[in-house]
Amino acid sequence: SSSSSSSSSSSSSSSSLSWSPQTYIGDILVAVNPFRQLPIYTPEVQRDYRRRTKLERAPHVYAVADAAYHYMLETSENQCCLISGESGAGKTESAKYVIKQIISLCNSEGMEAGRKVEQQILAVNPLLEAFGNAQTIMNDNSSRFGKYTELIFDGYGQGSKSRSWKKKKKKKKKNKRWRKREREREREREREKKREREKVMNSLSLS
Repeated sequence: SSSSSSSSSSSSSSSSLSWSPQTYIGDILVAVNPFRQLPIYTPEVQRDYRRRTKLERAPHVYAVADAAYHYMLETSENQCCLISGESGAGKTESAKYVIKQIISLCNSEGMEAGRKVEQQILAVNPLLEAFGNAQTIMNDNSSRFGKYTELIFDGYGQGSKSRSWKKKKKKKKKNKRWRKREREREREREREKKREREKVMNSLSLS
């Protein structure tokens, strides 16, 4: 799992930084968005995190991606990276870096299909963001939806295709249920008012 951020730190770039924007809490990577570019996402840094254990290198989103990819190959089990955080924390950028590292791992094995998957992801991201982003206090281009991206590999770890969804359906259902409950409450209030009026009219007629 990976917490939200668009910046990280690695041993190969630690000399240029006096602080690290990322750390581990167990298996969770916790990161802070520095709101500025840091020289820690270069191809050299990507290569430096390949086949490295968590203790061999400083905390980095590339390490999370590398661990998920190789564990998938070793166990033949599906892997999931969950990225969460408040608006402006860097969730979208973190997701891009995870995918970037996984595609880099495919390409490092001479897998040409990895480039095809990368192009598919690059093509679909602007489309999703165009329909679901908005300006907030923390972020001028905030994703107002949950996004699920699935990378599909064969038994050799070769990327074959990707699929992405905007996850708003559940929220819509919840809003629909809420509106239905509100309509029921409103009807019940109207029925209660009607009963009160009938009581008043009955009391007046008796008197």
